[in-house]
Amino acid sequence: MGVNPPCTQHKIVAQVLDHDNKPVRFCPVEWTLPRSRGAVGAIVEGGRKRTNTYARTLTDLDGKASITLTSTQEGRTPFIAFVRDIKNPKLHKVFGVKYWLKAGWAFPADDPTPAGGSRYVTTSVYRASCDEPERAPLPGYRVGLTILGGPTAYFKAPDTDQQMRQIEIETDTSGLAKVELFQPFQEPGKNKIAITIKPPDDPDRLCCPDKYDIIAEGEMTQTWTQ
Repeated sequence: MGVNPPCTQHKIVAQVLDHDNKPVRFCPVEWTLPRSRGAVGAIVEGGRKRTNTYARTLTDLDGKASITLTSTQEGRTPFIAFVRDIKNPKLHKVFGVKYWLKAGWAFPADDPTPAGGSRYVTTSVYRASCDEPERAPLPGYRVGLTILGGPTAYFKAPDTDQQMRQIEIETDTSGLAKVELFQPFQEPGKNKIAITIKPPDDPDRLCCPDKYDIIAEGEMTQTWTQ
């Protein structure tokens, strides 16, 4: 699932391959945007709206064809890529959905810390939209962090002080999800940490994504120095 703030653009790429898994050049690819409740968005070209229903493109030398989507409001943009030259009805169409949500985020950066010490890891989530440039904080978004590898390190659960390799915390009223990361003993090295963001449950939202959907994924590195 792909999520963008409204008023941004996102490129969708389809690749056409033959029976030998080689790219098919100059092959027509037809794109359809099905219109339904909650469906928004349009295909743009050169920064201007081209259509909100149908477009036809040709694959390039790598067998790839693309469209660019945008939306001025929250919602979902279902799309279908269809290749008539593929006769197998199980293979000639690909379905996808692009989501638009008034949210942006900033993942934490590496902050070299003496081995055996601690630091706070902070992820921010904020309102992101062309009609709301002030970036108001968004509370209630769930940020998951998982230590993937490296020297021994743990997160400290905010309420229980429990040592955890994986944790999920919510952004506060300032739009910040803040958790302490520490080493129980001195072990220089680098930790790789995976980060996910999920939206809060919002019964007033017309459509997706829901509280189980991951709207953003990223990674950070934490360096422990000697």
